[in-house]
Amino acid sequence: MPLLRAAAETYILGIAGDGPPDAWPTDLREAVGAEPMNLLATLAEAPGMGFKAHDQGHWILLVTGVLSPTTHSAAAQFDQIWHTPAVDSIALLQAGWSAAQLHVLPLATATAEVWRQWLTETLTPIGDRPPMRFETDRLHRARQAAENAFAQDDYASVITTLQPWLDHPSVDGELVSLYGTALVFADLYAEAIPVLLRALTFDPAQANAYSLLGVALFTQGHLHRAWRCCRAALAYQPDHPGALASLPAIAKQLTEHNDAVEPTLPSAWAGLDTLLSPFDGGPAVRLSVAMIVRNEALRLPQAIASVRVIADELIVVDTGSTDGTPEIAAALGAQVHHAPWTDDFAAARNESLMHCTGDWILILDADETMTPEGAAALRAVIDRPHRVPTLYQIRIQSQHDDGQASVDWDASRLFPRALHLRFEGRIHEQLPGQLADGRLLPRVPLPAVTVRHEGHRRTVGAALGKENRDVALLELAIAEQPSNAFHHFNLGVALRATGREHDAIRSLKRSLDRCREQQESPAYVPLAFTHWVSALLALDDPAGAVRIAQGATGLCGQVADFWLAVGQARYALGHVAEARAAFEECLTVGRQHHQMAVDQGALTWKPHVGLAEVLAQGGDTAGSEDHLRAALAVRPDLWAVRRMLLLSMATHQALLPPPAELLPVLQDADAQRRQGHLQDLAENLLATGQAETALAVLSLAVETTTPEARPDARVALAKALRMTGNADAAVALLHRDPDHPAAREELWLLYLQQDRWLDLEQAATARLAIAPADHRALAFRGVARLRTGQPATAAIDLRAAIAGQPGDADSWNNLGLVAMSQQNPGEAEQAFRQAGALQPQDPTPWLNLARLALHRQDFPEARQLLAQVVMTLPEGLRKAMLRQDRQALAHLLGGPEQQTFRLLVTEHLTLDAQLNAGTGMALAALRALALAIDLTPDQAFLYRLTGGLLHDAGEIGLAHQYYAKALSLAPGHVGTAALVSQTAGPRKAPADLYSFLEVGLSPV
Repeated sequence: MPLLRAAAETYILGIAGDGPPDAWPTDLREAVGAEPMNLLATLAEAPGMGFKAHDQGHWILLVTGVLSPTTHSAAAQFDQIWHTPAVDSIALLQAGWSAAQLHVLPLATATAEVWRQWLTETLTPIGDRPPMRFETDRLHRARQAAENAFAQDDYASVITTLQPWLDHPSVDGELVSLYGTALVFADLYAEAIPVLLRALTFDPAQANAYSLLGVALFTQGHLHRAWRCCRAALAYQPDHPGALASLPAIAKQLTEHNDAVEPTLPSAWAGLDTLLSPFDGGPAVRLSVAMIVRNEALRLPQAIASVRVIADELIVVDTGSTDGTPEIAAALGAQVHHAPWTDDFAAARNESLMHCTGDWILILDADETMTPEGAAALRAVIDRPHRVPTLYQIRIQSQHDDGQASVDWDASRLFPRALHLRFEGRIHEQLPGQLADGRLLPRVPLPAVTVRHEGHRRTVGAALGKENRDVALLELAIAEQPSNAFHHFNLGVALRATGREHDAIRSLKRSLDRCREQQESPAYVPLAFTHWVSALLALDDPAGAVRIAQGATGLCGQVADFWLAVGQARYALGHVAEARAAFEECLTVGRQHHQMAVDQGALTWKPHVGLAEVLAQGGDTAGSEDHLRAALAVRPDLWAVRRMLLLSMATHQALLPPPAELLPVLQDADAQRRQGHLQDLAENLLATGQAETALAVLSLAVETTTPEARPDARVALAKALRMTGNADAAVALLHRDPDHPAAREELWLLYLQQDRWLDLEQAATARLAIAPADHRALAFRGVARLRTGQPATAAIDLRAAIAGQPGDADSWNNLGLVAMSQQNPGEAEQAFRQAGALQPQDPTPWLNLARLALHRQDFPEARQLLAQVVMTLPEGLRKAMLRQDRQALAHLLGGPEQQTFRLLVTEHLTLDAQLNAGTGMALAALRALALAIDLTPDQAFLYRLTGGLLHDAGEIGLAHQYYAKALSLAPGHVGTAALVSQTAGPRKAPADLYSFLEVGLSPV
């Protein structure tokens, strides 16, 4: 190393002129010759002078010229240094070539001549540039490295690798384009624009460079220039995927910000407008958009805005507007013409065609808007050269009000103007597509060109009288052409839209009869049968629907709507297997391109819902939920389907997943809907005995809803807490929203349930001080006063509540209780009957009437009224009551959330026992009381009544036990204490003790 250090210092001095290289000692020359690369490293660290590129060049000459005796060894030395990563090869060659040419180093003449000759023969210099062979090799390797990095999405490496080569004389358009592409993909849009511009100077026909330039310009707000770039890309490559994908987004922005000023062009982008100048004058192919309108002031601006970016001419024919529609159209840039309305859509449509001057014509209605994607796809289609005249069918999508139907159909709306095509038909006008020489034009569907149609939304249609207008025009058309099967078909469809299903069926049958008579089978025949089947379903005639469907299966096998209707009819008839097969067939039917309407729901989510119902009925809940999720994947806005899924999850699982896992099912719901679905789910959970999970779900509703909706969510949670016996927690929760009406009502119900009559009276009185006419406050205070022994003031409150709300059945019932406490059975019965008439499904007034009937010993009336009470119960509970099934009743009424029903059933059983006892049916009475004690074992009066029946039957020992139990539950009851004393003492077990045990009495 000392020798190498000395060589480095001597070399530096030699360059400075203080010592010639040929004066180096032999050992130094040998050291350098043995380790030339180490000397390079030593020179790089030499103090005072950096190891510059010029020094490298000198060193190359030194090693290859002085130390290498032959050209071959010089080349080997040079190659070794060339591949050293630390060496800046291009700068080294520049310096070395200059040094050799200018004789900078005092080399021996023979050596220098050999060096210059070798360079001349083996390299290809250009002017004063360094030798190019090695440089070209390096450029090739850099290109390969960049391409490999690009393939791995490593755009930063692409940029780093290619940046040093951009000014190289051998660089080409592909390399510059690759560099510009990497900049775009690395989101360096502003930097990419001048690079892509340079790439296009190499090759103006690079579709990909134009497309990427459009993307970069779009991000910088140059919308019109971006649009022209994408158009340029499609001009060179009509199916370029990048340009086709970019145009919709650009079109949407241009539509929404049509008046926005294009930003100033930076100086670094000079030449952009010149490059795009061929596209400045608009497209070579001109498009006319033709519309007929009448009183469309509200919707016309949206329709025009959706096509403004692609239309070269807007033709609007007004047929008698009175709302300023013509003025609005003119302000939006349309050519407005006027024509009288003659009840003939074809005539009005043809009038609009007469004013078009474009190469192509697009038909658009004022209640339609073209999607940005559709606009871009349409422009790309008409810009392509056409060898054969073509009628293009664009996709019309009609969303109905109820959100259940999305009807799509393909209509011939785009055609060349030069063909002089004209429409036919007073309504549902059609282009025959036949030229003067008899040739039929091909009809080509363009599913990517989509128009959204609002006319089928019933709110809009009702405002315009659309359905009735269509029926009238079709009847007029049929009067003119009675044998036209298409008119009869359209009339049937229009009649169905107005709900006239019977008339619709007659028109559909006439259409099919005309087709049969004329021996024709047009494309709408399968849909005519489908509408016929659906109309029978709407008339609640599934058997008739199945009968018609069986005869039409051969014709309708490829219509999804048909199979959906068949599945629904089969399911309504209980044919589960056949319904499942129909729904599955509905899913497999492919989309058929024709001009008739097809419900997209029948092709996607509706059969999934049908299959979910079928599978759920068969017990396959997992499969049912899979189909519900499949339906939601297509239409996440179907909240009824979400509710089905949530309720299914609650019903078939013993415990739901953690409540937080329910949120993905509701992720697209707004706060109000999410809260409603969670509350529905909680109610189902409570009904199935999953109280803890229900509380967790409602807590989730409180946490995830908006602040505005949170009080309602807290009320729902409080209700669940009340139903599960957590009344104190419910009261504390409700106190957080004292001014919320629902919270106030729920709080009063809690006071009532807890017998907190004084709290209830005070709360209602406080409310009445603010709102004296609040009938609910009057009703609740009346109940509180009744329970605290104030019948007179209770009656005043309850009558005032009824005056404010005559239909308040609860207040009528409570007024009857007041009358009973005042020993006025006639007035009580009148009030109870009024409550029962207002709310027949409420068992309370019927129970009170039964109590009155027992009081006057009208046992037949009492029995009839008790039967009426049973009929108000849920089906399962009603059956268990009629059978007096102890096990079923215990199961149905076992949870705390069933407390209300449990008390109701107990009261019914008590009255039933009294009725049976009064009619001499002691065993039946004891059986009823045994059931009541099972359900509510903490009610002292039940044991007292049972003891009384046993006492009357001579079963003194058993009677004593029941009296003692009653006294333990109500120690202050004087009468019970006397009965306990009266029946005390040893008693002989009666011989018929077993007969009483058979009724289900439990030991106490």
